[in-house]
Amino acid sequence: MSNQIDVNAVGEAIACGMKTKTGMIREEKDNKLNFLSYFTTAGLTRYAKHMKIGEIKHGRSNWKLGSYPKEEYLESAMRHLMLVSDGDVSEDHISAIIFNCFGYMHEEHVEDNGMV
Repeated sequence: MSNQIDVNAVGEAIACGMKTKTGMIREEKDNKLNFLSYFTTAGLTRYAKHMKIGEIKHGRSNWKLGSYPKEEYLESAMRHLMLVSDGDVSEDHISAIIFNCFGYMHEEHVEDNGMV
């Protein structure tokens, strides 16, 4: 990694960024992920409760151990989707669908980054 500073990039950051009342300069945030605006507290709380049940059954972060076939995540998500469609309220199927989607994405990330 080079120790040289790209003066043009710094100038651009200052030109399109934000300056606080004390003079601190921050770059523009338009291209940064804003996690707080993508989720609701109600949704995250509901999902966290679902994950807590899984933690009690299987141990904390057990799912991150990986090597779970992506097809299994898809099949499970589909089963939960069908149960939602049928009006089943025996468990939080929507959170289970989200879990399976996150699990699938985790496995993709592991594969794509040679972490297998």
